[in-house]
Amino acid sequence: MDVTHISASQFLDGVRRSAGNSEERPIFKQTLEALNKSPRTQERLVFEFLDMASGFLESRVDPADVILWIVRWRTSVEEARISDYVAKLEKILIRYFENLTYAPLDGGVHPWVFALAIGLGAVRDVDEGRFRTVVEKLLRQCREIPRDPRLEILAEARKIIRNGVGQ
Repeated sequence: MDVTHISASQFLDGVRRSAGNSEERPIFKQTLEALNKSPRTQERLVFEFLDMASGFLESRVDPADVILWIVRWRTSVEEARISDYVAKLEKILIRYFENLTYAPLDGGVHPWVFALAIGLGAVRDVDEGRFRTVVEKLLRQCREIPRDPRLEILAEARKIIRNGVGQ
């Protein structure tokens, strides 16, 4: 199967179709196997996903599925592009966290915690200093709002990271 020209949107459509349709699963499995043999296509998709996640966040749509693929295929990003990857991911995570200001936070573990944790974990794995900078930026956002409930989300995300997510 040739996946050289598959777009991020087409890939996500395949993910969604296979999740709800047992007939689509073998097709998606073949696509995934072909992509696993094509790191350059994975890298291209990672950058498409980074752009897609930014668009989702502008529309206040949860980009968790996209973030999962951004992180899963980060090892396909060539060294020359890793700085760009981390910079784009950092912007997405900061915006993701900002969007939590508008999300209903009614206690308990927020559904966006896991995507935040894996995104932060990926930044940490690539650049520990940048990770600390991102976390500090997120904490600064929380200082702007008295008793900001996002502090709990950030604390939970950091706990998930310490326990091994993103490694």
